[in-house]
Amino acid sequence: MDDKQKAATAKKARKEARRAIRRTLDAESASTAHELGLPPTAVEVSASKSNANRPLPAPPAHLSSKDHTTICLFYQYKEPSWTVREHKAALNKVHELASQYTITGRGRCAPEGLNCTLTASANDIRAFCYALRSWNPTLFQHTDFKLEDGVAPEKRFRTFTLRKVEELVGYALEGSKAPS
Repeated sequence: MDDKQKAATAKKARKEARRAIRRTLDAESASTAHELGLPPTAVEVSASKSNANRPLPAPPAHLSSKDHTTICLFYQYKEPSWTVREHKAALNKVHELASQYTITGRGRCAPEGLNCTLTASANDIRAFCYALRSWNPTLFQHTDFKLEDGVAPEKRFRTFTLRKVEELVGYALEGSKAPS
């Protein structure tokens, strides 16, 4: 089998695996809805599954970016902690990406990691998350980006702020004693 055939076979296998996962999730959703006495489409189990190390769910097709907002919550600890130079680079990169993808919201960036609550259109928020994963895949591939689509536009944050802090959560502990 030559390289082209191997690539085509691998592509087909990935496609079949995605279909199998989708069928499993659809069956699980229908079963859960039935148990709750709801219509089969009322429960989407995939929305409660972690997307760490997985592609993000696609935006719902029925939402327009003008009439709806997506909120994204995430945190990611970094071990070992970022150096002073790496911390500054992380702050700059997150600011750059937020500007590039019209992200609003609040965040905290400490040597131990990043914690954010962000809003944007469904496509822009996902592009931001994928850009973080591209910038530092070792760190952000493991991040579980919690997405809520279809939020009313008036719930969108007005601006983006990212605070440079020494701790993500104010335990007043030294870095080596902070929980991880």
